[in-house]
Amino acid sequence: MKQRALAYLEKDFLSNAAMIEIINRNTAEIIQADEQGVFLKEATGKAYMISTDTFEKAVAWLEQKSDITLIQSVDQKVSHWLKEHKYLNSYMECFQVVYSLKKKIDYSAQLQIRKLKEEELCIVQKNYDKISKEELREIYNRGNLYVGIFQGQIIGFIGNHLEGSIGLLEVLKNYRKKGFATELQSYMINHVLEQGGIPYAQVEIDNLNSLNLQQKLGMKIAQKKIYWNF
Repeated sequence: MKQRALAYLEKDFLSNAAMIEIINRNTAEIIQADEQGVFLKEATGKAYMISTDTFEKAVAWLEQKSDITLIQSVDQKVSHWLKEHKYLNSYMECFQVVYSLKKKIDYSAQLQIRKLKEEELCIVQKNYDKISKEELREIYNRGNLYVGIFQGQIIGFIGNHLEGSIGLLEVLKNYRKKGFATELQSYMINHVLEQGGIPYAQVEIDNLNSLNLQQKLGMKIAQKKIYWNF
């Protein structure tokens, strides 16, 4: 089933990079996989993910599951169906960006970048409100939160979300427009490459500054948008 899933997903590598990465790192429970689509659940963050050729195929598979509380799809019609039939009314539309090169990014380092310490979690909690404290704690417990330090001061942070995407990027207000976001993002792309993974991120469609940053670093925008329902 794993090979069937990858054969389908790799036909549109950029749009399906998140699902491919999950399968490659063996945290995917593959529920369905055939020549028309893939439906899986990610073991770490408990998120479902689905990608199919047809809306009808997606609905047929989704109707078999009653415990969906968080799901990623690559079809807006599927997202609307989830809202109406699974009552997942919270909705996020994103561009998926993928660094598909194998060589690391060469950049000028101004920062010391290291794993976040437990006593520094409060800095992230104060400056980043897009995920719950429980999810943030789990990301920290898995060693996936990093801070950037300049002249002895924490100037920002970055990490990997539970399902694997690069995110949580924030530069503190007094340190912006100094190239620190570019450096933090470059560090994380290189770190994922070192781990043998696919560096990818999901950027909300109205966050053009972030999208421009990703493109500047050589990340490619997938043809299809990503939709989260929860």
